[in-house]
Amino acid sequence: MAKQTIVARAIIEMLGNPKEHLMETLHGYVDRLKTEKEITVVSEKYEEPMLKEDLYSTFVELELKVEKLDKLIWFCYDYMPASIEVVEPEELAFQARDATSFFNEILTKLHTLDMLYKKYKVENELFKKNLTILLRNFIKIELRNGSKTIEELELALGVPESQIMFFLEKLIEEQKIKKEQDKYSII
Repeated sequence: MAKQTIVARAIIEMLGNPKEHLMETLHGYVDRLKTEKEITVVSEKYEEPMLKEDLYSTFVELELKVEKLDKLIWFCYDYMPASIEVVEPEELAFQARDATSFFNEILTKLHTLDMLYKKYKVENELFKKNLTILLRNFIKIELRNGSKTIEELELALGVPESQIMFFLEKLIEEQKIKKEQDKYSII
């Protein structure tokens, strides 16, 4: 792509704990960016971390000077800013072959993300299946030692009653266990 200095604003967000480590990591991230060729960090403004649920959240607003459009694209891929705004120039010009390269880079990234998503989806389904088998087996083992109430099963398994109920109902439906009054037992 042709050399064309671009001024852009970017926001990079981070979550983490503890607060001090989060800020140290964010500063390190920006320090690494400052070593990149063809990118100049003109200014940086850090926001104080705020606690959201169990994690701290913060961001840094950067103003950047980038030598070429492809370097700005590369920055977006590698640093994953939450947002980016091109301040100057008003218009960006690039040739068809550069647009082709740009779109192919996007497609490569999308295909990689799609493959990761599918991989993790399959792994997650396998994990859930194995976890279900384990929990069912733990329930049956506990009940082999004698009848138990839901509270006793919750204490023995370390799993909340609301989550155990699903498995108990399925085991009753499959006629593997039975419920008499408030106690469950093996059939």
